[in-house]
Amino acid sequence: MNFPVKRADHYDGRFPSFRKPSEIGFFSLDGERKFHNDNHQMKYISLPRSLKNVYMDLNAGYENAIRKDFGKKEKIDILLTWILFHQEKVKHTFHVPNSNKPQIDFVCFRGLLTTIGTTIYENKEDWLICATKFRSVIYLCAFDTEDHIHRRETATERDKQMSAWGYKFEQYLAVGM
Repeated sequence: MNFPVKRADHYDGRFPSFRKPSEIGFFSLDGERKFHNDNHQMKYISLPRSLKNVYMDLNAGYENAIRKDFGKKEKIDILLTWILFHQEKVKHTFHVPNSNKPQIDFVCFRGLLTTIGTTIYENKEDWLICATKFRSVIYLCAFDTEDHIHRRETATERDKQMSAWGYKFEQYLAVGM
């Protein structure tokens, strides 16, 4: 299904209310993207005390980097795995008391909501999202579009290197728990 999206200045409705997010759990993925029911991969930002002598070689280790296998289709399986491990916590957190009715509308990865929410501002990127409703909860899952697959498959070595720089920068600033 396709639908047109108008520019942001065409909308004059009230801004929706959002609840403050809160952490209810965590999981980790290792270098091989295997699920771990813990926070051993959690990191936090640690800024240098002084920027005078900061040197970050964003190419360091590039040739040995572990690259994501795009042939492996994870979808929202990892998120659903966490939910299965923590059914009681999820039920306690998101169900109406003394009822079997969930008090939640959507389940998806945070980045997917960003994609949808920024569409009225950034509408040059197409997206493909599957929505499945189960017991009044809508599960959203993103799929690669033909354009996204084409860009990835035709990426130059320079494109790949520049993409890796962001991950390397994150490595320099992130410290394990």
